[in-house]
Amino acid sequence: MSFVSFIKENAEKAGWPSVKVLSDSCVTLPFDTDEGDINIFIRPCGKLFDKTVLEFSGPDIPVPSDVDLKLSMLEAFMKRNGDLLQGHWAIEGGEDDPKFSVMVTQIAETMDPLEFKSAVNTVLKEHERFLAILRKATKGSNVDF
Repeated sequence: MSFVSFIKENAEKAGWPSVKVLSDSCVTLPFDTDEGDINIFIRPCGKLFDKTVLEFSGPDIPVPSDVDLKLSMLEAFMKRNGDLLQGHWAIEGGEDDPKFSVMVTQIAETMDPLEFKSAVNTVLKEHERFLAILRKATKGSNVDF
């Protein structure tokens, strides 16, 4: 079964019929949330014990150039990593354009529909949580997210 077919089948079982195919190795699941539209990206990211590992991730969040803000965010994400039962916050991208991202990895061949749904929901809910905190922290300012 192809990667895209595998994702479409699991997404449909989870009640999410809308899968946007970006390429043969990357799809998104779009969600309309209280914090706005959020796309969850899914792609194969490597092999473990000769099994395909899938990465579920949310939209990238630019790492701020302000050192104090960057360090505060890093500390908050590291503390949050210790509380998450599934998934983690990470920094992706190169030195010139680093981004924060919440992600979950799962072995495709052993993943059942419940694990698929859990991986997507973990990324979605954690990203929503971050946006809600950010919106509350910037309420009344000229910052628009």
